[in-house]
Amino acid sequence: MTTKGKHMSEQTVEMQGNPQPSTLELVLQELQNRIGQVTTQYETQMAILKAQATQEIQGRDKRIEELSRALANAASKKAD
Repeated sequence: MTTKGKHMSEQTVEMQGNPQPSTLELVLQELQNRIGQVTTQYETQMAILKAQATQEIQGRDKRIEELSRALANAASKKAD
């Protein structure tokens, strides 16, 4: 893609003493911002899933412990 005879990667818009970012630089900046947003959303979802998994595992472990105790109690009562 060319603009005013220059390739997009070479394009710069300069004002006297105040260089402006090129279109390519602005596009890259926006893409970097979007990547940052997507990464943050991904990390948030991963944290939520890990918390939910931890809660499920803790609940399962508690239930296993309760069932083990109940089984041990039933076995000891049967032995009496």
